[in-house]
Amino acid sequence: MKEPILIGQVMTAFPVSIESSASLDEATQLMSNNRVRHLPVTRGGDLVSIISERDISLAVVVNRGLQPGQTMTVDEVSAIGLYQVDVGMPLRKVVARMARDRIGSVVVTRHGRLAGIFTAVDACRCLADQLDEEAGIAPERRTR
Repeated sequence: MKEPILIGQVMTAFPVSIESSASLDEATQLMSNNRVRHLPVTRGGDLVSIISERDISLAVVVNRGLQPGQTMTVDEVSAIGLYQVDVGMPLRKVVARMARDRIGSVVVTRHGRLAGIFTAVDACRCLADQLDEEAGIAPERRTR
């Protein structure tokens, strides 16, 4: 029997994170500079949430009435719930929960500390690799 694939084997390691007190402009710039769509959110070094490009876009649309110079923080916009798993969690359990609960990203921890992130795009990459393997095709080189 094959060993299960663990989330720690397929996650994007060492993700960029942002402090909850940062502005949405800072979050947008950090996402753009690092070519990512999700940022784990920390408060004093502790993982508290996650923010996505979509969260920021919705906040901007809803709050077009902000006064000039007024800004929103990551804390005001980031997700309330956080799906967090340990690096040793089987991938099949993670993706099943992502599909069932319509979760776009998962924060991966090791001993309670941020270790990686796994997104729906990563799940598609894993599926493509698996299908290539089953078809006897060498997996494409993909960037993370």
